[in-house]
Amino acid sequence: MNLLSLMDENLVVHQSYLQALHPAMLVRRDPQLLLVDSGLDCDTLNYVSLARLDAEEAPLRIENTIEHFRHVGRRFSWWLGPQDRPAELPELLEAAGLTNTETETAMAVDLRVLPALQLPEGLKIERVRSMSQLEDFARVLASLWMPPDEQLIAFYRLTAHELLKNDCPLRLYVGYWQREPVSTAELCLAGEGVGLYNVATLEAYRGRGFGSALTLYPLLEGRAAGHRFGVLQAAEDGFHIYQRLGFHALGIYREYQPPR
Repeated sequence: MNLLSLMDENLVVHQSYLQALHPAMLVRRDPQLLLVDSGLDCDTLNYVSLARLDAEEAPLRIENTIEHFRHVGRRFSWWLGPQDRPAELPELLEAAGLTNTETETAMAVDLRVLPALQLPEGLKIERVRSMSQLEDFARVLASLWMPPDEQLIAFYRLTAHELLKNDCPLRLYVGYWQREPVSTAELCLAGEGVGLYNVATLEAYRGRGFGSALTLYPLLEGRAAGHRFGVLQAAEDGFHIYQRLGFHALGIYREYQPPR
């Protein structure tokens, strides 16, 4: 099992599933590149990834891709993974004017080794199945930015019809403490693996184990659904949490963005 390939394909579903189903959004994928344009000015929703570029053609392909977002006037993030090509892609992206804004560790776990869940006292985790829960999810996630990212909230409203279907491969979760939404997580089901994304906790509620619970709960649901592996991209502040759950490092993902 190539866990990096599993991670890449899971990331594609996370980044493009909803956008591909919405008539006002664009997903363009070929053997060399994935481009996702949500139609919203939000670099959390507009992506370029899965680069498998020929070294000679790469500079022009990079230029044309950047020009797409420049023309429509929307921000975007270029995700660079361990299997992306050519090897000099970081230097080519920087030469094209992009900057490495985030670095995350690719991690994977065999879901069979996960520990049992022990919920922090007072925390209740619910899968999103209603508009009110979806609104809670979006607002907690948007609060990671200051001011809160209203474009992100708008995206979840626009894609609610698909997200709330029982067969949607993206499962959203909200953690409630004393009936207040305080934490989120997204589980993406694709093939033999599940991907974990958008684990977030309101600043005032951090340090209570809510993030760890919102990590483990969806992964256990993924295991119960018959999946074998879990994958994620870990920021520095979450690396040791995931390591304690049994995750191991596979490589590095880098996020590149144009200047603001």
